[in-house]
Amino acid sequence: MINWKLLALIPVIAVTGCAEHVNERSGSNVDVFPVTYSLALTKPSPFLQQFIDSHFNVILEHGVTIETFSSVGKRWAMSVRKDLVKRGVEPKSIKILPGISKDDDRFDLSISTTNYTTQVQQCGYYGIGDVEDTASGCFVENSRWISMVNPQKMLIKTSPESTKE
Repeated sequence: MINWKLLALIPVIAVTGCAEHVNERSGSNVDVFPVTYSLALTKPSPFLQQFIDSHFNVILEHGVTIETFSSVGKRWAMSVRKDLVKRGVEPKSIKILPGISKDDDRFDLSISTTNYTTQVQQCGYYGIGDVEDTASGCFVENSRWISMVNPQKMLIKTSPESTKE
């Protein structure tokens, strides 16, 4: 006599044997690099306004650090701070610090801002018959990382306290 349970199981085995294997999706390799723009000046200098104008978007997004090396630099830093606040920069994102390097005492003021840029892996070209061999989502994932304004905020931050056990 024919085993009906076995006969019902044969089409199920045949269908699952024909299923396409889908590769596991893996994320792309991303390197995030800080890019710091800085300028050290003595008063009077026309280059300060050029620096602020050329890097204003970075200053708005990431803030600015102003180091002072003299009393003239301190007054100048306060003037620069007022001008930046008038232009729309958050007051808490403007840091004014006393300069600590003895090598920079020939300057009155140093201004710097840091932007973050990403470098992603290069995706391979798709070819005929290579659909299963190519990592899926490479172009989409890379475009997502490149378009981020603050890529450094997406990284996992580890602190010494979290590693102690």
